Amino acid sequence: ADEPEWNGSVVFVTAHDAYALKAIKFSAMDYLLKPVDPEELVKAVRKVEQNSGNAQRLGVLVDHLQERERKLVIASSEGMHIVRIQDILRCESTSNYTQFFLRGGKKLLASRTLKEYESLLTPHHFERIHKSHLVNMDCVKRYVTSDGGYVILEDDSQVPVANRKKETLVARLKAL
Repeated sequence: ADEPEWNGSVVFVTAHDAYALKAIKFSAMDYLLKPVDPEELVKAVRKVEQNSGNAQRLGVLVDHLQERERKLVIASSEGMHIVRIQDILRCESTSNYTQFFLRGGKKLLASRTLKEYESLLTPHHFERIHKSHLVNMDCVKRYVTSDGGYVILEDDSQVPVANRKKETLVARLKAL
């Protein structure tokens, strides 16, 4: 029988390592938790086969595991974009997509929800200050309490702050 040709794609199978799972999510690769469900394994393999750029994603994964400069792979309709986390000013929910606003005025529309990115970016100084907005706290220039409350980011964009998030925001700003 002919041996199948390996194309360099990887699916991770792990029991519980939360740090590795987070790094894998950053690099947009798939992973499975033990015990492995055969249907989930088939789905993961199909997903990897359909995606291109696995070598780039593997590089991002290695950077995360080795604690190098933090990057995020963002899948959009144009392909895979690798961005430095520090260059992300904010993320905004648009239905089941997430609009990224980057330094330099660049925007990317990602095909994943804001909730998924929130779990990845919160450990990197991001805060969900509104149901539709996740902001890089390192990019906040000012918090304005009038007009319902909003923050001004370094690109002078204004992002509303939900009433239930105001205390958390003030505490995070004081901790900077």
